[in-house]
This record gives sequence, structure tokens and C-alpha cells, in this order.
Amino acid sequence: CDASNRTSMAPLRCGGPQSILETDHMRIRFAGGSVSGEGEGQRLRHPGGAESRVSRSLGDRHWKDTQATGFKSPLVVGVPEVSHSILKGADIHPFLLLSASSVASAMQPQELVDIGGEYLQQPRATCGEIVTRALGARAGVAQCTVLEVCFLPQRKSGDHKRRAPGTAGPEPLPSYSAKKAKIAMAPGGGTASIRLRHILMRYQDGVQKDGRQLARTRQEAEAALRKALGDLRNHLKAVKKAPKDATELVKATSEKFADICKRLSECETARKGGAMCGDLGWLTPEELANMGAGFKEVVEVLMPGQFSDIAVTEQGVHLVQRVA
Repeated sequence: CDASNRTSMAPLRCGGPQSILETDHMRIRFAGGSVSGEGEGQRLRHPGGAESRVSRSLGDRHWKDTQATGFKSPLVVGVPEVSHSILKGADIHPFLLLSASSVASAMQPQELVDIGGEYLQQPRATCGEIVTRALGARAGVAQCTVLEVCFLPQRKSGDHKRRAPGTAGPEPLPSYSAKKAKIAMAPGGGTASIRLRHILMRYQDGVQKDGRQLARTRQEAEAALRKALGDLRNHLKAVKKAPKDATELVKATSEKFADICKRLSECETARKGGAMCGDLGWLTPEELANMGAGFKEVVEVLMPGQFSDIAVTEQGVHLVQRVA
């Protein structure tokens, strides 16, 4: 993704051409396949009816194994056709997306980048949304795979007093500041504990500590939390005066967060009232680790006010906001 424009994000292709190469047309026809369309709209058609947007890929046996298919030659080959780009840090290149050909054939590069920008620094949410849309567009495709690598901005002294990208900011609400943080010394000194509030959704196909069996799948739970993120984002856009720091940002999202938390969350903390709804309190690094590695690695990179990516634990899936 190239964000050098500052007002929009554009795809920057780092791998081989995501297309049907002219030099491959003869081989494709010889193998029994065909090519339809023009330019980026070209599709390689398998004799069985399946389509691919690329003629060079790691592929699978359905396209490449001549012994299994009986083709005279492979329809798709793995001969590398690569280019390179120099990445210039999180401000210019905030994330990298790697997608299977099944995803590339279902969605345009700009669509992928737009979703990555919508869920900035939230790779699980990004990949979940891309896969959901790709599967919807490619009915009958057994598998769609996508991976996102996010490049975090370099932290500088005093960053805890600045707004984080997207929904973030430096200070806690006054209602929180009246309570002191648990003291744990971070490297170089300072308080390492952080204050969080969360929304927890349980699901059936995961390991549940209490043994409860629910009808909801993990994919459905994650989809609900992605919608919650979208609702919170739209709520912030509708605020007349944009929050300038974390105090204002957390305050601006508290009412909407509490509404969603009471409606969706299956944690006891959802019963708390007002701005305390979903509150987990001050957590030290040790307490974060006790929540599970999937929880700790997602929340420990947050700046005050920022919403997390979707975290997966034995309890279920979480959407977390760092309050302080």
C-alpha cells in the first residue's frame, strides 16, 4: 500500500504481474485452456469451468499437475516473474498484503487496499473482511487466503501524549484518572500498566473455559466485532468537533462503546454502568500475559484511545480500547 498521497491509499505491487502474461497464451491454449477479456480483466479459464486472473502462481494441482489432470502442459506455472519496491516506513507504506490467486481473481487491488485502510493496523480484521468478501464473490471456491503485515510507526519520547493513528489519543477520561495505575516499572522507568475496556464475544468452535456451547461460529463473532468497529468509526466521523486528544476521544466514544458493549459483550464487565462499561481496570504486563498471548500481543502496541485488532483467547474474541 502506498500512502504518500496523504489523502488516499493506492496499491503498490511488489510481486509478479497479477495478470495473464502474453507469453503464456500459447502454452495455455496448448494445455486445453482459454483466455477471455482484455487487460486486467483477462481471465484464464480451466476446462472444468474454474477461472484464474493469473498465469504465474504457486497455484495448486488443479491447475499445474499434468499427471493428475491429463493436460499436455500446466495451465498455471510457478516460474517467478518478480519486481521490487523500496519500502519507506509506516507513514508511506503502512501495510503489505499477500493474497492467494483466488482472492486476486475476486477483488481488485484497490478494493484490498481500501479495506486495509479501513481497518488500519488491524490485520486480523482486515484479512477477515477480505476473505469474507472474496468468498462471497467467488461462490464455490473452497479456500481464500490472505495475510497482512502492518508496519508500526516508530515510537518516540512523548508519544503517549499524542493521538494515535485512527481512533487514538493520549489521555484517559477524567473518570478514569481519579484511580491510580498499578505500578510496574517499564524498561527505562515509568509505569508499564495500561487501562483497558473490551467487548467479548464467545463462539462454539473454540476452546471455552466454562464449557458452554454456543451456536455462533468464530467467523460470525469476528464479523460482529468488525461491524462494531465500523459503527464506532462512523460515530466518530459524525462528531461535530473532532477529538484533539485521548481525553476527548475516549469521552466521544464512551456512550457508543457502552451501547455496543451492553448489546454484544458476554463478559461480566458489560454490566457496569456508564463509561465503566466493559472496563478491565489497570493491567500490568503479567496480568496481560495471563489473558493469553493472543490478547497481550494485540493490546500492548496500542496507544491511549486506540482500538485494537480482534484478539482471540480461550474465552472468545475481543475488541479492546486502551483508555489510559
